[in-house]
Amino acid sequence: MQESIKEVLAQDVERGCDIHELTERLGDADLTSVLKALNAMEETGEVFMDSKDKYHVTGKRTYFTGVLRVTKSGVGYVRWSENDDDIAINERVVEKYGLLTGDQVIIRTRSPKPFVKLVRHEITGCTGVLKIDRHRAYVVADNKAITRKIAIAKSNLLDAKKGDRVVVRLTSYTNPMTGVITKSLGDADAPGVDLAGLVYDKGAPMEFSQEALDQAHGYGDTIDPQYMKGRTDLRDLVTITIDGDTAKDFDDAVSLRRLDGGEWELGVHIADVSLYVPEGSSLDRDAYERGTSIYMINTVVPMLPKVLSDGLCSLVEGEDRYTISCFMHLTKSGEVKDHRILPTVIRSHHRMTYNNVNAILDGDEELREKYADIVEMVEDMKKLGHTLAKRRRRRGAIDFDIPEGQVLVDENGHPTDIVVRERGESERFIETFMLAANETVAEHMHWLDVPFLYRVHEKPERKKLQAFLKMAAPLGYRFKGSLDHITPKDVAALVNKARGTKEDMAITTLLLRSMQKACYNEQCLGHFGLADEYYTHFTSPIRRYPDLLVHRMLRSYLFEERYDMAAHYAGVLPAQADRTSECERRAIAIERDADAMKKAEYMQDHIHDVYDGVVTGVTSFGYFVSLPDTVEGLVHISTMMDDYYEYDEDTMTLFGVHYGRTIRLGTKVKVACIAASKKDHSVDFEEVRPRRHRKRGHR
Repeated sequence: MQESIKEVLAQDVERGCDIHELTERLGDADLTSVLKALNAMEETGEVFMDSKDKYHVTGKRTYFTGVLRVTKSGVGYVRWSENDDDIAINERVVEKYGLLTGDQVIIRTRSPKPFVKLVRHEITGCTGVLKIDRHRAYVVADNKAITRKIAIAKSNLLDAKKGDRVVVRLTSYTNPMTGVITKSLGDADAPGVDLAGLVYDKGAPMEFSQEALDQAHGYGDTIDPQYMKGRTDLRDLVTITIDGDTAKDFDDAVSLRRLDGGEWELGVHIADVSLYVPEGSSLDRDAYERGTSIYMINTVVPMLPKVLSDGLCSLVEGEDRYTISCFMHLTKSGEVKDHRILPTVIRSHHRMTYNNVNAILDGDEELREKYADIVEMVEDMKKLGHTLAKRRRRRGAIDFDIPEGQVLVDENGHPTDIVVRERGESERFIETFMLAANETVAEHMHWLDVPFLYRVHEKPERKKLQAFLKMAAPLGYRFKGSLDHITPKDVAALVNKARGTKEDMAITTLLLRSMQKACYNEQCLGHFGLADEYYTHFTSPIRRYPDLLVHRMLRSYLFEERYDMAAHYAGVLPAQADRTSECERRAIAIERDADAMKKAEYMQDHIHDVYDGVVTGVTSFGYFVSLPDTVEGLVHISTMMDDYYEYDEDTMTLFGVHYGRTIRLGTKVKVACIAASKKDHSVDFEEVRPRRHRKRGHR
């Protein structure tokens, strides 16, 4: 029906058809069916009704559906073609319809006559700080896309007080913008309220339903013996967890045994979360809504209630825990010769931290004596980790290895320092072990030829690689061969070439941004970054819903031999893959915002301090500088007083007209922090550089 409607309306895009004419042209189709189809198509922006009640089809000939971007000046822009300029919408129209960045709109293309129709608002709510004076109450939104004050009826303040950070549901977008407070998060300056605001602003839930909490508490705090049937008892096998100092949700443990001929048996033992979160249960619905745990500074918004994530599911030292284990028989060169995937029960022998294991490997006598029973095993883990990493490099896996800045905060949530996270031997070998388990499980399920969930990372798009080369080629960084046949080895070679140079971070960061985003898919499309044909997420079911799904399918197919479940999974996996990918993107955005906000707050205490930095991006309005502690800020062109600079779009450089200085990726600079905004998550720098006096006659 929808395709037939499009064909009829496409015959005269400008004139359109009313409902009666459309029904007649469709061969006197059923009016109810036509209206139902039109309503569905209006929701997606495929058709729209004009002021004369006539329907028009959108496309790229006359009317086009696109996403709006509103600038600080209030002008809106919609991109409708890669080869044409964006279509501008003047600020009066933007204000008239209450349009915001992210809104989906229908516009008229290639016509001087303005036409704009809203399909839907992307932003339906926000967080912000409540202001109250004698005559009115309003909210100043945290979301930068909302520049106007949101009017709130004084009779609808709930329990919110002046100065609280509140959650608002928008009720009107036109002037005045109005909303209704749905929740108060407390005093905007109270510890943790700023981070909570980021979560709510992106629409991620923070509270669990009472039904989910009741279900979680109902399991108690010790494993139920009835689930021992069919499990392999590994409680006497030496297993250890290795995590960060402050971690409480331990979902993976490892074991390692030497075999004859220099071969190994590596065991990766993962918390059997699917046992406690059956499909369709209250816990499952809450976990699916979250999709993943969110980690912000010193705060975690868990995917599962803490009684499970930190308790019954966590592989706590000395406690019996149900697990799903992947045993891999590895050759001397790190090839998986054989494997077993089975339901098990373990008892973790030690709760180890990365710092302690690294210290043991570095020869700390006190710790080596304390953990004498596992010293030989962790030394073997280091050896095997090197072997596996070497094997991955040979096949072309890309190691971007970009420094991560960790913001340290005091008891009030105020940032006190930013340190670069160091990755030692233990962090690296645990990563290689988890990768090996994920690859092994994915390949096993692929050859079973049953519906399954994969972690995929597709080949980068040509246009993104071209944009990267535009910046990198002037510095001597190019790919060998055609961009249409780019391989992981080609990208890895370029990353390795940049490593250790002054432009290392800039090149690596830009190259990472030019890659496709990894996501979940019911098809086994391979993982470009890992140079792997088969990959899934199996190792973190406490904090990632896709891993929970993978465990659920392993139970159905392998342990219960319920291959009749294949049809069910085939039906639900596409939607689950899309949803969990979306939740992952949301969590990443929240975590990045939290880092950027706290880094800006930290820099507010360091105005006028001087730093050495490296240029990581160049634009027509200035250049971006990254500091050694990973803080990034902008040097605006208006502050560059030592010369008159022009922007070269072809080389993406700023060129000093009078003195010939060129600013490009990797240029080392000394800068002072001149401004920082916690609200805008922004940092502004000014280059510290002797001013030159221009000669007469120079502009």
